[in-house]
Amino acid sequence: MNKGIANRRAPVYLILDHDYHMEEMYESFAVQAFAERVLALSANLDDDGTVPVVFSSGREPFLEEIRLDNYRAPIGQLHTQVDWGWGNVADAMRRTVSHYQESGAADPPS
Repeated sequence: MNKGIANRRAPVYLILDHDYHMEEMYESFAVQAFAERVLALSANLDDDGTVPVVFSSGREPFLEEIRLDNYRAPIGQLHTQVDWGWGNVADAMRRTVSHYQESGAADPPS
């Protein structure tokens, strides 16, 4: 491992597409399984055990957090609060950057 990054912290974000082509992935719990893996990564990199999740759909990106103490099936619950649409990755990225800047985090996001 590179000595320059050992023991460094980084906030972890998860941006999920919420368009019609992803519906089967949500229903089969594949997205939930992926989010759990990202949360496990966060447990090793992040300092607070949370992962802000940004759902990209046709409307304003929806942001919610999953945590080590609430990770069981939250994606299945959260995505029902988001309209299906055609994902807007640019808006989701802007929402993510805004959230990071407002958080006051000093470590670079990943």
